[in-house]
Amino acid sequence: MIGLDLRSDKGWKRIEEVVKGFYKVMAQVVIGSSTSRTAIKPASVAVSTW
Repeated sequence: MIGLDLRSDKGWKRIEEVVKGFYKVMAQVVIGSSTSRTAIKPASVAVSTW
């Protein structure tokens, strides 16, 4: 188990970095796949759905 102190900004920053890294890896997998389809949307559209 990894010890994260979520009461501090440092702990949350570590989580943000892991999530960013995960999405970067997943994007590379999709880009490198010959069987996947992607749709490009403006960043404002993607953010507004959250």
